[in-house]
Amino acid sequence: MLLSKSLRSLPASTKQIYDYVVVGGGSAGCVMANRLSSNPNVRVALLETGSDDNTPLIRNPSGFFWTVPYSKKYNHRYWTTPQKNCNGRNMFQPRGRGVGGSSAINAMVYIRGLKYDFTNLWAEENKCNGWEWENVLPIFKELENNDTLKNNPYHGNEGPLHVRTQNHIGLYSKRIVKAGNELGWKTTDDFNGADQSGVGYYQYTQTKGGRCSTGVAFLTPEVRARPNLDVIVDAHTTKVLTEGKRATGVHAVVSGSSDSANPVTFEAKNDVVLCGGAFNSPQLLMLSGIGPKDQLTKHGIDLVHELPGVGQNLQDHADICVNAKTSRISMPLQIGLTNLPSQIKHFFLGLFKKEGVFMGDNQMVGSFFKSKPGIPANDIQMHVAPFYYKDHGATLRYGGGISVKSCYMRPESRGTVGLNSADPMEGPLIDPNYYDVPADFDPMVAAVRKSIELIQTKTLAEDNLVVSGFGDKDVNNLTDSDIKEYLLSEEVELFLPYHASTVAHLWPVMKETAANFTGTICELEVS
Repeated sequence: MLLSKSLRSLPASTKQIYDYVVVGGGSAGCVMANRLSSNPNVRVALLETGSDDNTPLIRNPSGFFWTVPYSKKYNHRYWTTPQKNCNGRNMFQPRGRGVGGSSAINAMVYIRGLKYDFTNLWAEENKCNGWEWENVLPIFKELENNDTLKNNPYHGNEGPLHVRTQNHIGLYSKRIVKAGNELGWKTTDDFNGADQSGVGYYQYTQTKGGRCSTGVAFLTPEVRARPNLDVIVDAHTTKVLTEGKRATGVHAVVSGSSDSANPVTFEAKNDVVLCGGAFNSPQLLMLSGIGPKDQLTKHGIDLVHELPGVGQNLQDHADICVNAKTSRISMPLQIGLTNLPSQIKHFFLGLFKKEGVFMGDNQMVGSFFKSKPGIPANDIQMHVAPFYYKDHGATLRYGGGISVKSCYMRPESRGTVGLNSADPMEGPLIDPNYYDVPADFDPMVAAVRKSIELIQTKTLAEDNLVVSGFGDKDVNNLTDSDIKEYLLSEEVELFLPYHASTVAHLWPVMKETAANFTGTICELEVS
């Protein structure tokens, strides 16, 4: 594989001149670098603070079980501020660090978002011209190379982003789908097809037994070989340089340069493109003197341009998990001697066929449904994993069980991104402000109830699944107050799924920070 360009002999005082400087080699930055450098007449620099992605921890899907809960090299491992509506708890915020960004460490589930959200919420309510479903579907198809669904009106087969359906569905996952049918959910073969409602199996951004991050999809060896593209890793951008109201370049501290203690100047003759995501882009703007005046004054940063909306309007949806345990289930992704034969089978499937749970067939079951009757579209997404885990997968509990994870896709609560200090090497101040709007509780309460109903279906009754986390309360007679208490308790983990930074996962409610006003950004360029 062609490695990223090295700057080991580059003097820090040297000015590097490009037509475009793309800051952040994550989910968006890899795409931008590819598209911009397709014009051979312009020079493009892609600056990524992390390392390259040529490691099994990234390329092998099972690396997810290390990179998300443990890795500091490939994960920024941010934490939120104490959440006032969650008993003052700090929440773990995984954030990819390296080429591919969060698409290099996420669970690879491929979901586009609801037709209703594109047309009704984005195009009509937020006045995002061109975001109607009929306009975005051809773009999704152009991006996609679906290895499973051929000649399908909702899928493409010639794009750079590989997508596939799971090859090995376990018997227990099939039973979970049957349990969903018992709740009245229809079986769906394609969550990215005509109708997202129902229960079924997720599709994944994978190819040939490996993860297909945006780095893999859009920075192929052929793209990296372009003479007009420099992919520079271990390059931490510290400041956007400006002349008047125009960005002219950036300063970046480059590890391995001849003077790594001092920043290298990257000049942009045309544009500086910030692709640091919902957290790091507003942080970099504020460090550069662009943002709310009070934030800049507080940290002694000279005001270059006052933009009150920078760091505001942060939106996120948290996943809540309901666990149920049993000693009667045998599955490959579970700790226990009874699971050893299945684990051996899947080990050899991965070794010889690039298939099985260790190659990404994690047998996850999904569902989309409405939290209450009468609303225009589904507002709850559910993931059902046929294994019992906590701590973002860091803790696989001994024995068998299932984990039912749900999120409310249209929360009304709004948070902020701020500065911890004027030090560009320090992470941003992240305050999602979960449950600030009390109405956000109601759909989550409904999701917990539905999770318990699923666990207690007749289909799964023979497994004697025991719902955990509610103490001595009778889970069949929980009040709304009981469930709200559960949602806020230390026993329950909020999963923060970092979907906002994944191109393959364009969600109904995205994390976003307004760069020029406090509303919604619909355009790529902000002047």
